[in-house]
Amino acid sequence: RGFTFIQPDRTEKFYSFEDILSEADRRGRHLLGLGLEKGDKLALVVPDAEEFILTFIAATTVGIVPVPMYPPMSFGKLDSYVDTAENILGAADAKVLLTDARVQAILWSLVDKVPTLERILTIDKLEGEAPTDLIKPEVEADDTVFLQFTSGSTSLPKGVVVTHKTLAANLHAIMGPGLEMVPGEDVTVSWLPLYHDMGLIGMMLAPLVWGCSGVFIPTLTFVKHPSIWLETVSKYRGT
Repeated sequence: RGFTFIQPDRTEKFYSFEDILSEADRRGRHLLGLGLEKGDKLALVVPDAEEFILTFIAATTVGIVPVPMYPPMSFGKLDSYVDTAENILGAADAKVLLTDARVQAILWSLVDKVPTLERILTIDKLEGEAPTDLIKPEVEADDTVFLQFTSGSTSLPKGVVVTHKTLAANLHAIMGPGLEMVPGEDVTVSWLPLYHDMGLIGMMLAPLVWGCSGVFIPTLTFVKHPSIWLETVSKYRGT
């Protein structure tokens, strides 16, 4: 059981739930080693599902608060995108923005625009051996687990504070009474973006907590080749 990530070239990478736990621990210690502390807000503009999910989980295990943000979709509206990103980062009091090398070049100016934002880091900073002499902070049920922002399509993005306790109740309602999913048997298959609640909560966090395997198709791959969704459902016996 675990998560399978389908790459744009159709290759696949599998992580068992044990692998995810181990990788989250390693990345969490990296984040602490970079100077982040419990309660700090970590903005994520990470298009790759594998990198996003593993880093998101890592942050939550050490009390760092992820702020998922959608990546720029085209080069035609970059000014508008940067303005929206500035609003989200400012509202979230984000301390660090984590992204990939391609997007970093677009977002570098935000450090000067957002008072709380200390730096922009690329995802490769989490590679390799992590510090082992750090004390991992305790995470409590009433702590904030992440901040969820609206898309901003009709007004400025608005943020919602999600705690571990409220998230756990929501995940139980979705997978238990809602869908009656069976741990170890049911399989989810999704192409949904991970920066919106249906992809993040419904198709990533819910299967993870409930113990159901999940398969993730890159959103743009689905847009270009919609049939991959049904092919993947068939291959993995998605329920």
